[in-house]
Amino acid sequence: NTLRFEDLQGDSRKHGKALARQSLIYFIKQNTIFSLKGIAEFFNHRDHSTIIHSIKTIEDYLTQINPSEDTKLAIKYLKHCEGLWECSIKKP
Repeated sequence: NTLRFEDLQGDSRKHGKALARQSLIYFIKQNTIFSLKGIAEFFNHRDHSTIIHSIKTIEDYLTQINPSEDTKLAIKYLKHCEGLWECSIKKP
């Protein structure tokens, strides 16, 4: 399934969309200087505690010794974010 930007900013609780959104939130926090409040505002005014929960969820996935399917999917989303990030900062 293809995720649209609106899906990532939306409030859907469908597992795939939520996991992709949590992965993006984690990626933004790790790679930018945005505050939790700033990230929350970007994601349609979610409370900063939701942002903290998203970050913790992905951190928990990344520390699993025997990765679950969710962990593998989260890592796939993070690698996709990294690819997009690298493309956006490359100079022509």
